[in-house]
Amino acid sequence: MEDRVLEVTKTNVCMILIANIDRVLCPSAITEILHRHTSVSASVFIFLNLSLEVYTWGAIVLDSEKEFQELCDFLNNPNCIVTSSTGRPWVILEKPVGLKNIKASIGRLVHVTKNILQKGKSGTSNNLKVVHSRTQEFKIASDMRDLFLEFFNHQERLHKRLALEERRIMGVCVFFNKVREKVTKKESAFTRVI
Repeated sequence: MEDRVLEVTKTNVCMILIANIDRVLCPSAITEILHRHTSVSASVFIFLNLSLEVYTWGAIVLDSEKEFQELCDFLNNPNCIVTSSTGRPWVILEKPVGLKNIKASIGRLVHVTKNILQKGKSGTSNNLKVVHSRTQEFKIASDMRDLFLEFFNHQERLHKRLALEERRIMGVCVFFNKVREKVTKKESAFTRVI
């Protein structure tokens, strides 16, 4: 595996944004589990997180829509969930396609790992596992995923409310600044007359 800065030049790339990833997870663990369960070769991004967050975010970038579809089929399979060794389930948040959409979605990039696994040289990954339906691990992961989605949706609503309140406050400030300018102009015109 090699770590390097993001260098996306192809226009037909696809990306899957993943949330609720363990903070200590490295990109090579993600590429390894994807390689083990699919035939895709992906670039993996791990994003910075706030120190108060117990999880982080990541992105999986693929070079073709065929690989994108194969990975989506694996990650959206209702009979399995990818989890960390602590049981934290991955949550798929967004699936932008095309370079412009991907660049708009990536913000807090840390580093990239390009999957260069060669036949017979795959390492081991004890950080991630796939849990299957009808198991207690799956039930727990499913409940934790639902809880995370509820939290994420609540947080998204708070962000929207914050933006709305900021626009409202800025609108009031702009209004008062315009009123102040008019009053100042009238005062200066009045003092010139006197």
